[in-house]
Amino acid sequence: MTSAAPYAVSVTETFLNDLLCLPAAVSRNVPKKVRAIQRDPISADQDAKKIGHKTYRTRLGDYRLVYAVGQKWVKLLCIGHRCKVYQDRKIKSLPVQIDGIDDEIFPDAEQPFLSIKPPKFFQESFPLSDQHCPLTISLSLLKSCRIPESYWAVLQEVKQEDDLLCAPVPDELLNRILDVLFPKALNEIMEQPERVLGDPDALDRFFKGGISSFLLKLDPEQERLLDLELDEPILVRGGPGTGKSVMAVYHIKRLVDQGFTSILLATHSSSFCAYAEQLLEKLLGKSPSTYNIEITTVKSLIHKHYLKFNERPVHPTFQNALTLLKQAFEAAEGSPPQGVKWTDWSMRASRLKRLDKEYLLEEITEVIEPSCLTAVEYTTLDRKGRGTAIRLKDREFLWHVMQEWHTQLGRNNYVSQGQMSLKALELTSRESSKIFQYLVLDEAQDISPVDFRLLLNLVKSSSHVYMTADEAQAIFRRGFSWSRIYQILGTKKILNLNCNYRNTEQISSACGTVLDNINDNPSKQQGEKPEFAIAADIEEEAQIIKAFLLEAAQKHRISLCGAAVLCASPQLAVHYAEQLQAVGLNAQQVKAGEISLDAPYIKVLTLTDAKGLEFPIVAVAGLQEGKFPYGLEMVPEEERDIVLSQQRRLLYVGCSRAMKALLVTALEENPSRFVDLLREPLWQERFRSPV
Repeated sequence: MTSAAPYAVSVTETFLNDLLCLPAAVSRNVPKKVRAIQRDPISADQDAKKIGHKTYRTRLGDYRLVYAVGQKWVKLLCIGHRCKVYQDRKIKSLPVQIDGIDDEIFPDAEQPFLSIKPPKFFQESFPLSDQHCPLTISLSLLKSCRIPESYWAVLQEVKQEDDLLCAPVPDELLNRILDVLFPKALNEIMEQPERVLGDPDALDRFFKGGISSFLLKLDPEQERLLDLELDEPILVRGGPGTGKSVMAVYHIKRLVDQGFTSILLATHSSSFCAYAEQLLEKLLGKSPSTYNIEITTVKSLIHKHYLKFNERPVHPTFQNALTLLKQAFEAAEGSPPQGVKWTDWSMRASRLKRLDKEYLLEEITEVIEPSCLTAVEYTTLDRKGRGTAIRLKDREFLWHVMQEWHTQLGRNNYVSQGQMSLKALELTSRESSKIFQYLVLDEAQDISPVDFRLLLNLVKSSSHVYMTADEAQAIFRRGFSWSRIYQILGTKKILNLNCNYRNTEQISSACGTVLDNINDNPSKQQGEKPEFAIAADIEEEAQIIKAFLLEAAQKHRISLCGAAVLCASPQLAVHYAEQLQAVGLNAQQVKAGEISLDAPYIKVLTLTDAKGLEFPIVAVAGLQEGKFPYGLEMVPEEERDIVLSQQRRLLYVGCSRAMKALLVTALEENPSRFVDLLREPLWQERFRSPV
């Protein structure tokens, strides 16, 4: 009996790879077969056969389409020739009933049906486990997998699996080849992310190249966020891997579908801007700019609005800023405000003189300028994240010093970043600046209060705001406060994402040791324990990283293009890219905003630039005192625990980028104190066995 409502259908990456490898005569019949499954998957027009728990197959000539059935949903898993699909996918079937018509060949079948031959490229022999076995990639396989001719030469030079995993070929194409050479078992395919299939005819368009990809299927918890009212602020909180950033991008698609014609997506990370641009283009089918969607960092927005009415700013160097601050301090000390006694003013100056000028400069640039518009706001500010107390009256003195410092900067034709933000805020306070219908703000914990006010000046209604944040990942700004957000937006409604979709349970739990008492979100995915390694020298460290990346890529059948090496600074990123190239890996440093996730090389980038991104395989390198953590000698003793805490959060952010495999490395000489956080039983030490 046919169901009243059709089943929802999703597809796996393996199914799509299988589809592209089909003969055209078979592929053109797939949409019709999927419609039959969609109407009634248990029958599929009386052609379905149950082959496992909630798993069925249906026929397309000599090919078999395998799918799973749930409560009003169907997941298309794989499709292959009857002589190969059961064995390749390690399908343990129900007892085989050979009726003379449907001669299925299962792994346990007593008699193979030799009269039925699979296509030529399926008959070729490939190693299934040893990455060092000889490997031959034939022209017939490349053609059958629809690999563009421009990659044929490099792929035909491949002699073993290591070479294939390192090949400079886009990840999408390499994974298609890996799916053929090393077929994934059915239980592995079941765990792949699902993509939504709205119309079965889309499969035919995909086969013909008319569609590049399908949208990811969202979890029910995520789906509910797309059904919320759009006329009230939406605040979303969740830890790493809960899909906050991806949900922000999907929310934009919903806004476009609802008719919004001017949308601003703002964040701190230029890397995430590049990622969001690529994802939105896939979601919308066109460039986001076509729909008047602006994707930018808050810093770029400030710069853009400042330049509308001002010359290009010149920022002082740290040393210049410090010199001018010393002059400003002396000038402020000698000119007490009206109504303040000289002796009282001198005592305030004396107390602040005990603090390093570097600390006072940081107080101005990292606390006062980003958070306060008036002296009163500063005197009442909760300086969360600062270890040195400053009395309220002393804050009045420091405010006066900041004003004098701004004057000194102007005399020398300098502008601080904080001054730019304040000027941009002033310029955008006009009604004419409200040019966007909707604001989507990602990683709000790294946006300063002043910059947040600027963003609100650009949107026509504060009700049209969607923002995500996670206090545990606040690495750029101090003292993020949901209460302040509630006060500004006039709401206390907050939505929590509680499931980790990115990391394995082992990686998620191990990341929790980096930040004590972190409330990690549970993950349903299982994997191996993360590893740490202590190398004798830089050369051995590079070899250890290489061995780890190759083993993880081989284990998970993932191209090395899906791997990332993260480190604390741009200088270290250049260094590790060179070291990995020296040991034979195709690795390149990637700067913020320039990342292409499909680029055919290992990405080497900073921990801060990796924020908001995810990679199947991650190595966090260079945990050495002075390099990570760094800068401790520049801050007062009472501030060092605060700085260490911030950098621990940065390590936490880096480790939580890993989806399937994670390694952290250090050197024997002066290893980082953070290595002590990587403890058993959640972490395991990697033995030195470089390739």
